[in-house]
Amino acid sequence: MNKDIEQKLEHLQKIKIRFQPFIKNPDIFYTFIAPKNQIECDKFIQIAARKPGFTMSSILKNDQKVRDIIHNYFSDSDDIELYIISDDKRTNSLIFGTVKDYIRKENIEFNI
Repeated sequence: MNKDIEQKLEHLQKIKIRFQPFIKNPDIFYTFIAPKNQIECDKFIQIAARKPGFTMSSILKNDQKVRDIIHNYFSDSDDIELYIISDDKRTNSLIFGTVKDYIRKENIEFNI
């Protein structure tokens, strides 16, 4: 197990918990941790979307399942990031980006 990734997971998990009250529409938006590298992040999303018996959102909302994917597929990854994603089933739109981008876009005062 990569100790750097484990420490970063713990750090981002604490930020994720602190950030929850700042999500403007928690019925639609949620946060998750994934690789920072765009190619690895895309692969991470594909893995989460293909888990049998689960929806992608149920995987991404489950911290232990996210940890398992990171440890099983991305243990050599050099960095991970905290993301925010929408799950608006009414419009079938998907909005995805980093929490840092969301903070800037929404003019939220939050120290990461």
